[in-house]
Amino acid sequence: MPNVLIAPVGESPAVITSMYEALHKHPDGPRVKIDKAVLIYPYYDSGRYIDLGIECIECYLQGKCDVESIGLPFEDVDSKKHSIEYLEIVSLTIKNNRNNDVYVSIAGGRKNMSALTTVVTQFYSCIRGVYHVIDKCESKPDGRHFLTIEELIYKTEDERMENMKPILGDIALINIPFTTLADSDDWTAYLGKIEKGEQADIPIEGEAAIFFSDVFGYISDSEILDVQLSAKAVKDFEDLGADDQDEFISHMRTLSRVDYVSKYGRQAYKCGFKTDCIVFPEQKTKDYLRIFFTWDRNSNIISVHRIFTHDEYEKMIKTKKGSVMKSNYPPKVPITSLIVKDGTLMVTMGLSPMVVTQLFVLLRSQRKKINRIVIIYPENNGNICNGVRILKKLFQKKRIIKEFFEKEKNIAFREYPVPIEDLDSQDACEKFAQKLGQAIKEEKEQLPHTPIYLSISGGRKGMAAYAYYAAQHNGLTEVYHTVISDPELEEKIERETSLENMEKKGWDLRTKAEHLFLRRYSEHQDVFHLIPIPIIPVV
Repeated sequence: MPNVLIAPVGESPAVITSMYEALHKHPDGPRVKIDKAVLIYPYYDSGRYIDLGIECIECYLQGKCDVESIGLPFEDVDSKKHSIEYLEIVSLTIKNNRNNDVYVSIAGGRKNMSALTTVVTQFYSCIRGVYHVIDKCESKPDGRHFLTIEELIYKTEDERMENMKPILGDIALINIPFTTLADSDDWTAYLGKIEKGEQADIPIEGEAAIFFSDVFGYISDSEILDVQLSAKAVKDFEDLGADDQDEFISHMRTLSRVDYVSKYGRQAYKCGFKTDCIVFPEQKTKDYLRIFFTWDRNSNIISVHRIFTHDEYEKMIKTKKGSVMKSNYPPKVPITSLIVKDGTLMVTMGLSPMVVTQLFVLLRSQRKKINRIVIIYPENNGNICNGVRILKKLFQKKRIIKEFFEKEKNIAFREYPVPIEDLDSQDACEKFAQKLGQAIKEEKEQLPHTPIYLSISGGRKGMAAYAYYAAQHNGLTEVYHTVISDPELEEKIERETSLENMEKKGWDLRTKAEHLFLRRYSEHQDVFHLIPIPIIPVV
């Protein structure tokens, strides 16, 4: 059976040729000869940079294996829409090669592309492995092997081809663990049952079902409805714990879609009240929410009249107190005004401290009040440790927090150092994964009713994959990614907020805060994007 490599391509084409050779000859690899490489690359209309990278890869692989190149219809995976489109393309690519043994690279492309690629691999039984490669010499100015396309432009054709040849002794090949959830045919059948309102034996519901239905092309774009709450529903919301508040807002994002509310929301419980009722999650747990609402098709408004936890609802029924009659509780308050009372931001830390502060600011803009920061990082990397120290000073300086975020008084800061320098070996990856799982478990035990917002943006691409898997195995409902959709501005911000530049400029803490908390970039707010990725749990 032919062996196929599917590989997103980014700024360093040698990553792909190194992956090709490493899968065949690296001592830590599967020792398979790749017969076909499928390259997935972003579209650029501002120059031939990415085209040059593809040409270098194709030239090196000529005579070694077949090459198929697939151009994405956009420049970057910088929005939820583009994330879904990217997943659709990767899914179709794997499906077209399902009769082969498929190996997937997450070494090329943007970090969010790497994380999203790992998501799709869980739906195809033809996947034989998910791999990442790391240049052990990347910190040496004259010793790096994975040169960027911009660096290759100024080299001769012979020099470019020489750069495409990997030195396997300088490369770490990382085997990323993954779980097959269901084959795509079974998955499509599940989606069909859900679409028809039938019982489906599948461990997801709500927003995750909608998201992955879109990925597999089952549900098209749908109108988004306004959601308003009655004064009584607002009081119900305020009485919920932070985790239930977060769940409610997440579920209402799903319910506000016309296709969802028309197919699923109308399945009212026989509760005797003159409203529809939907229960989240559909798997009945002790703490599920019962949401009573009406949908006015003329005004396209969903009106939430009451919100109950299971225990509160049962108590009201037994005592026969209260009502959810829609005439009693007219809608008044838009859902956009609600704020989750507290939450924990958890980030796997790399060289950029701004990943943490940017996520913090964007989550707050999405009505999530963060009062706890948790950082998982390689403790043997001095530069990363310096970044962690800066973050700790920022978040624990009450004067800074009060100035930038008004009512905030104190933000807890907790560290989970990992005894490694980098994710540059299988052993280091296992230590990192163990520490990440420990962090999620301990934070949930310490604050059981506080939602955890786990990032897949910080650190290595391998960290993004491990973060997604950790979320699956530890009961989290979604992970978050942040991107800057203006490439030139992104490069400028990365340069200005780098540890090297901040220290070189001698910035005081307040100046660092102005940059890291995005105040200096306030006129560009529309280019900062927070992308939630729903989780399908491993059960």
